[in-house]
Amino acid sequence: MAKREQNNQPAHHPAPSIAPGLDMDELDEPATEEEIARGDYTPVTKLFIDRVD
Repeated sequence: MAKREQNNQPAHHPAPSIAPGLDMDELDEPATEEEIARGDYTPVTKLFIDRVD
């Protein structure tokens, strides 16, 4: 059996730039074409619950 090489290096993930709940307007901006080309975006799905009593 062949052994898989282990990568002991931690994955580099950039830290969030804003705290959730502070200024959410920045999160509503669409990604630019350049950001999309780099893969520097997060797809977002919003769920709104409309309850009628």
